[in-house]
Amino acid sequence: MKKILTADQFREADRTTMAQEPISSLALMERAAQKCTDWLVERYDRHRVFRIFCGPGNNGGDGLAIARLLLIAGYKVVAYGFGKESDWTTDRLTNTHSVKETVNGPYVSIETSTLPEFGKEDIIIDALFGTGMSRPLQGIYADIVRQLNSHKGEVIAIDLPSGLFADRLPIENELVVKATYTLTFQAPKQTFFYPTSGKFVGQWVVLDIRLNLAFIDALPGSEFVLEPMDVKRLFRSRSKFSHKGNYGHGLLIAGSEGKSGAALLAARSCLRSGVGLLTVHVPGGATALLQSGAPEAMVHADVMPDRISRLPEQLDRFAALGIGPGIGTYHETAVAVHQVLMSERPLVLDADALNILSEHKEWLRWINERTILTPHPKEFERLVGPAADDMDRHRLQIDFSVDHQVVVVLKGAHTCITTPEGNSFFNTTGNAGLAKGGSGDVLTGIILSFLAQGYPVTDAALLGVWFHGKAADNVARRTSMQGMLPSDVVEELPAVFADYERHLI
Repeated sequence: MKKILTADQFREADRTTMAQEPISSLALMERAAQKCTDWLVERYDRHRVFRIFCGPGNNGGDGLAIARLLLIAGYKVVAYGFGKESDWTTDRLTNTHSVKETVNGPYVSIETSTLPEFGKEDIIIDALFGTGMSRPLQGIYADIVRQLNSHKGEVIAIDLPSGLFADRLPIENELVVKATYTLTFQAPKQTFFYPTSGKFVGQWVVLDIRLNLAFIDALPGSEFVLEPMDVKRLFRSRSKFSHKGNYGHGLLIAGSEGKSGAALLAARSCLRSGVGLLTVHVPGGATALLQSGAPEAMVHADVMPDRISRLPEQLDRFAALGIGPGIGTYHETAVAVHQVLMSERPLVLDADALNILSEHKEWLRWINERTILTPHPKEFERLVGPAADDMDRHRLQIDFSVDHQVVVVLKGAHTCITTPEGNSFFNTTGNAGLAKGGSGDVLTGIILSFLAQGYPVTDAALLGVWFHGKAADNVARRTSMQGMLPSDVVEELPAVFADYERHLI
């Protein structure tokens, strides 16, 4: 798992790499600049003009090194420098001279708050401030960022958008560059994953500058990024001689009057994710829909036609349980949720099951350690109370997982999975096309399938979230985020699993 480091840890990783490789700070800066330049050259034609804004520190030095490399590659570049020479770092000063000495290497010193005009086709590179920034932008830098944010074209931030801190959220009225892309070094920063700060980052790209991995691995930390290699490590191959009994029997409890579609979506995604057997318990009036829409599932009808009230006997005969999609918050349904909590089977709680739990917080003491909760932010707030900001919500999520010894899947642009050990995993798949009713039902079905197949609870949550988002990404590329449906995501799951099965065979 890729570890998310604090700003201090990144700086220490830089120092350790320079000492142990060994490599000079200037050479390490050159390595980073070359990675950025390679990305830019691959993406942009030579008719584009790059306008690079360079601050007084090493982020500005990165920008100047990029300017020189782009000039050598035949691009049109203007580098704008800020601050007094006496305030510059040594590497920044060296790269300033290198740009000035490069053929056709214009360097413009900016001492006022007014920038020259530039066209909307010009590409802005923000190299004002990186992880070394210690206070909010003020004075000339605040004025410059206001002007950069009015640019109609693309803005590319180096390591961090200027004004954004690596491990704290911007407060109201703090100025931050609004980047189209952020080319960040070695690993994403924590603030990339939160709505209030991530909106400044745009699409981020991690560039490996070969910092000392042994040192990074040894650093303390509990925040991680979920990546493709992690999924390949967790995902299991299937034996040629296996049978349906090897892949578990799941029980899905879902649906109420007018919401039987939630049960069908969850059932179909569970089946598409490899469960051996699936029983779906639905209101009596929904049996025909389930039997026709998911013929591979066994259907168990509730005694009530419009809601969940009485569950199948002997819940322990099922490998895993899932409850919540579309069930409503009826009194009879709440009794059923309580019964499920007492079962001690691996369990997924979603949607209205979480809302019922929020109304009966005393039931939390019965949740067993093999439970996964999958709230969206509002459902989570009902369960634990309001948060001051995104980072505070994250701390509350970690505390909830640790206190109740459960896995929490907090859904969002970068869905975060927290564990009983206090670890956090941020997902990197998925897109805004999932912002539609029914997407959560699909996720519940996928996670239930992995639980029923015998995956450890944390692995089931990680795999479920990853494959759910990956299928959505495939659909969005083929159609659109606007037009995709949760049912499209269900139908895409086999193709996504096929990619990973080919890797395992």
